[in-house]
Amino acid sequence: MSDFRFQPTPFSSEWAFRLEAAQLTCHKGDARQWSVRLSDIKRTAFVSYKSRGRMLWRLDLITADQTLHISTNLPTKDAYLDDNFTAFHGLATALATVLDALNPNMQVGVGEHGAARKAMFGIGIVSALGGAGLFVAALFTGVSSTKMAGAAVPLLGLTVLGGMLIRSNHPWKAPTTVALTLLPQVLTYLAGSTPSEHG
Repeated sequence: MSDFRFQPTPFSSEWAFRLEAAQLTCHKGDARQWSVRLSDIKRTAFVSYKSRGRMLWRLDLITADQTLHISTNLPTKDAYLDDNFTAFHGLATALATVLDALNPNMQVGVGEHGAARKAMFGIGIVSALGGAGLFVAALFTGVSSTKMAGAAVPLLGLTVLGGMLIRSNHPWKAPTTVALTLLPQVLTYLAGSTPSEHG
């Protein structure tokens, strides 16, 4: 039996995870949030976002009828020194070992999946069309060159952002996957360290 504690968001209280031989349980304070039999986990996914000097990491455990989230947040600089990283990395390492024993060669998907992936794709389409459409509309409605110059950068940025979201989330593209046993090394790399510095 192993226990891991870390914060899902910067100002939240810690969530506690207990990994036993056959199940994983999540508690917030004294309240149990969820529990899952490890043998019921069919797929996993890892999602990472950066915003305002922080990284949000989420490991999703996917069963036949639900998706359970394990989240933490880290500073973008030297994240491997953060206590949240140490605990999240420890849990991910332990889970990778146990799940690989139950289901050899299990993969972890990288990026959003399911309904969230489709939503990101939709946001990408709206952003790309909105940015390009507003720019074209401005050209044909006689907007002054000064105003056009001021609006060009944000509109171009919106279009590029939309294109990136479309490219990385389009539904007909198979998600990127890596062996689940490699997830600890991936996390160490993303945290700014190397496997030799952080086992």
